[in-house]
Amino acid sequence: MKARNAIFAVFFFAGHFARTVIPRVLSAPRWALATASLVALAFTGVSLTLTASAGRHALEFAPLTIPFVLVSIAVSVRLAHALDRRAAATAPVRWISWVGRNSVVFYLTHVPLMLVVCALARHTVGDLGLWIVGVCFAIALGGGIPLALANRHPSVSWLFRAPGLGKADARRALEVPA
Repeated sequence: MKARNAIFAVFFFAGHFARTVIPRVLSAPRWALATASLVALAFTGVSLTLTASAGRHALEFAPLTIPFVLVSIAVSVRLAHALDRRAAATAPVRWISWVGRNSVVFYLTHVPLMLVVCALARHTVGDLGLWIVGVCFAIALGGGIPLALANRHPSVSWLFRAPGLGKADARRALEVPA
């Protein structure tokens, strides 16, 4: 199995396990949040520095990154929860909440969009600097928005939903074979 697939599997299972951990993340003391935030920021700084000096993503699919990414996700969940409670009426928070409710669209579209942007940029510009991070972020967000808006229409929504079973098929699937 390629390292990339193993890392994806780790994040898949971590996402499933997160259901049990999120209540503890939300109730963690502030010192733990501050420590985790410093770890996440330090890792981001190291990652960006190594990437800038190497001229390519230095830690792409490196198993070493897994704990730091999980800590970053936990910090993000905690901050988003606090932000949502305090400022739910503000337009930026409502917009971030909308992106969160449509996260599967953004999750499934960001990699193909960023791969296309990076390939085009590499072809036209050559060496990619850190500027590509901002461009990829904007393209991933900008490309996901129209798909998330169109996600209610059947011609688009099938891309982002698991196929459903009819009631008779669901009953049959639950029956114990004789």
